[in-house]
Amino acid sequence: MKRLLYTAPALLLVSFIPGAGFWGPVVLLVGLIFFHELGHFLVAKWMGLPVEVFSLGFGPRVAGFAWKETDVRLSLLPLGGYVRLAGYNPEEPDAEDREYGACTIRFAMLDRRHGAEGQ
Repeated sequence: MKRLLYTAPALLLVSFIPGAGFWGPVVLLVGLIFFHELGHFLVAKWMGLPVEVFSLGFGPRVAGFAWKETDVRLSLLPLGGYVRLAGYNPEEPDAEDREYGACTIRFAMLDRRHGAEGQ
């Protein structure tokens, strides 16, 4: 809720900039999403965890590239984004033997505090 209180006024302000039109707030929102997800990505890399996917948007992949072990993608609906960590899903059969299960408590607390839901 706190993020919405910061984001909504910024989007409203950009909409009043002459020439911004419809695309000004859209570009601002996509930029905010990108930097938010980049924070998750950088913390995961800092902790030494492999990142499977860095996605700007949801749904089918539209464009992207591979960078080291990460699939960097732009998806069809740029209304959000996600960072998928290797071994994060506890429902996978070998999840206990993978990276996230062996992660430090400090990273788990950082990641949970910032809203990761295991997508």
